[in-house]
Amino acid sequence: MHQFDSSVGCLASGSTGVQARVWVPAQWFFSREDAQRHCWLWLLGSDGLVRALLAPAHHLDYDDLLPDLLRQFGSDDAVSNTTPAADATVALPNAPIVPLPRWSVSWGHPLQRGIRAFAQALDREVVEALGDLEVQGACFGTVRNYNRLIRVPPPVRARRLQALALFPAWLAPVLLEPVERPLMFGDRDDDNDRYRRHAPVPLHSLLASRRGRGMPPQALNALLDVIDQGRDLIDAIAHFYRVDRALVRAPLGREPWQRGAMPEAVVSLLQALPAHARPRQRKEVEPRLAAIQALPVHLRSPADVSRLAAAFKRGWNGVWKTCEREHPNLPQAIRDCRDLLNAVLASLRQPPEQIELDVDRLGLAWIARKGIAALLEASRHWHGLPMVQLPLTPIPAAIPADAPLVPLFGEMDVAEGHARELLTAEALYMEGETMAHCVADYWHQCQRGGIRIVHLETVAGAAATLQLGFDLAGFSSEVRNDQLRGRYNADPSPALCELAEAVLAQLAEQADAVRGQMTLIAAQARAFRAQEDAQRQPPPPPRRQLDARLRTQLAQVLAYAQAQDDWRLPIHRPLRVTVAGFQYGQGEDVLDDLQIGDVLRLVREPDNPHDQRAVRIEWNRIKLGYVPRAENAALAQALDRGAAASARVHALLDNDWAPVEIEIELE
Repeated sequence: MHQFDSSVGCLASGSTGVQARVWVPAQWFFSREDAQRHCWLWLLGSDGLVRALLAPAHHLDYDDLLPDLLRQFGSDDAVSNTTPAADATVALPNAPIVPLPRWSVSWGHPLQRGIRAFAQALDREVVEALGDLEVQGACFGTVRNYNRLIRVPPPVRARRLQALALFPAWLAPVLLEPVERPLMFGDRDDDNDRYRRHAPVPLHSLLASRRGRGMPPQALNALLDVIDQGRDLIDAIAHFYRVDRALVRAPLGREPWQRGAMPEAVVSLLQALPAHARPRQRKEVEPRLAAIQALPVHLRSPADVSRLAAAFKRGWNGVWKTCEREHPNLPQAIRDCRDLLNAVLASLRQPPEQIELDVDRLGLAWIARKGIAALLEASRHWHGLPMVQLPLTPIPAAIPADAPLVPLFGEMDVAEGHARELLTAEALYMEGETMAHCVADYWHQCQRGGIRIVHLETVAGAAATLQLGFDLAGFSSEVRNDQLRGRYNADPSPALCELAEAVLAQLAEQADAVRGQMTLIAAQARAFRAQEDAQRQPPPPPRRQLDARLRTQLAQVLAYAQAQDDWRLPIHRPLRVTVAGFQYGQGEDVLDDLQIGDVLRLVREPDNPHDQRAVRIEWNRIKLGYVPRAENAALAQALDRGAAASARVHALLDNDWAPVEIEIELE
């Protein structure tokens, strides 16, 4: 076994490829039981790179493993892509550069001496530079970030450290990768013990996934070249971020941010502000990020960014201080504005023509036209209005409530007498009055199907009321005698019983005709039931209405939205889209039958729980899917206004998820 002085953390001479190492048992990191199966190793190779490793507990202090571990983990990125076995050793690229024991360990403890010795073997300038970037937030002092800087030649490293010191907010997210907290279990979540992969991210992939999104690789390389050659950084940063030099020179980008980087949306907003209105210090922006992120806006284009920036034209700090003075919990007050905006949208019978108006766009229009403080005041005013119970929305009757019933047979003459169905509420009422019983109360049951009331009269003039029962499921044409009562609910005479049997026998002989009538009765009963269920809708919850003051402001906001040309929807051009949700509809059952040019039917689904703008696509009454959500706004609005649209199958594609492309035109 190699000789090792545990008090200093450095291997004695003769050890190959290792400058320093320190083993840490689980008891100094975690108290929970599952952690006791592990130990940790920080290893500094002769190449200057740090490896933080999670190993089985029985490997603790076993230095004969060090050469093999150096070969296995040639770099900090040597992380497997599969879940490691319980006894496997894995790399921890997002662990801290040196161990940070959770429990109190005295300054003279061997573990503390070993940690100090290990830290002294590291590059002091790199360690301090990474520490300077941490402002009670994002952690930069990880093994991966240390190694990123150590790998480059010393002259380049010095320039990168200088660049990070000069422009930390701009360049830290380009050169490094912040983490929310150091991860001590590698690819497992430290909180819930479930494995979670954190694949290593090469530098250029990291750049492409960050501010460089949409930026050609040449721009990323150009920025790195400027940093590494020590040339003027201001122009390079301005070009890379698409901002002006004044914003790059401002102090807010020369201080580390708690988040590790300035959010992209905030950078765009600050760039859109006139120079006199911009904040200068990080403390003027970062503490307000929660309020900024709560704003009910979605910036879909540079023009939208300019609209939001217009709200700060009188000065960044002045706007926020006004809002903070009136609303101590400003982020929550801003979030509450969505209640008002949702109520406004619900109150609009017709949105502005050809404008896709959702909560975020309405919020942006309100802020751009009236200002953030005005929106907050409107929200506070609206929340203070009394709740109003709205009346039930009348539902138009598809079938009149007093419509005559579909007859089972109508009238019938047999040798024993005459039978007549009672098919109206009035007829049923007169039967109850004449026969002195409660048959008039059966009208509702007759409407819902399954029974018919019949007036019987023998040739001798005796009368009774017959209730017929039958099955509306369509499996049988059998008609039953459910009840037969005379006047005053008396038992019927034998003659009336014979008449009832004769009627049932006649119906049995006409089974085909009876079955056909049952089908019609069932359809009418379904309509009655659906209408009745609709009328039973619960009353809408009480809600606040817009008063005259809010409606005046709303009119100004809607006029502003209507005037924005880039918010208008191009609805008159043919729209070609693939059918969304094809695999969830019935399209696969009829895919082989579809032909290019087939006419399709478009059906609005305003009550769709997933998308209020949903437009269903049907072929021969068979649901194929929907117009994609990203493309349905203009079409849904046009259909809601009563416009006619035609749709046809445009192409059949070799795509299992979206095999049908359609073309839609508004007529």
